[in-house]
Amino acid sequence: MNTTDKYCITEKESVVVSFDCDYIKSCMFQNNESIKEIRFLNPNTKISANSFSNCKNLEFIALPADISKIEPYTFAFCQKLSSICIPENVNTIDCGVFVGCNNLRKVVVPKKIEKIGDNAFVSCDSLLLIEFNCKKGEELIKFDGYEKWGLSESCKIKFQDWETEKSIEEYLKKDLKQGE
Repeated sequence: MNTTDKYCITEKESVVVSFDCDYIKSCMFQNNESIKEIRFLNPNTKISANSFSNCKNLEFIALPADISKIEPYTFAFCQKLSSICIPENVNTIDCGVFVGCNNLRKVVVPKKIEKIGDNAFVSCDSLLLIEFNCKKGEELIKFDGYEKWGLSESCKIKFQDWETEKSIEEYLKKDLKQGE
């Protein structure tokens, strides 16, 4: 397995992970305060837990297109990360992935998302919107454990076919009334 030790081009503020790298080790870039952006050339690169945690100046990441899971605490405490688009093949956002990303404002999640782990968004006080990249009724995720996601009260959700955002509570109440 080729890890990032040999296959990473690092400039002061930018990291480009080469085609030859298929695995980012746990904690590989943890606590790196220089990195502002990360790009992956290999769409199959796997990212381990805590790989980018506490990269306080990380502003942008283009995730590998073919990953299926974002491991625990991968981006925890990346304080300058303001938005992220999760690739279409991701079905799991594990626990604590974005904990402490207090500048995170928007997360776009794919149609295939099945699980968002406990505390995934704790202390993401600026998070205003989780946008589901599907129409209402096409989603695979169940909202029965959403209280454990750690969302602030100001966070809303939106599906492609909705004109406006709604709170999860508002969405669930409407669905419950329709089911009666």
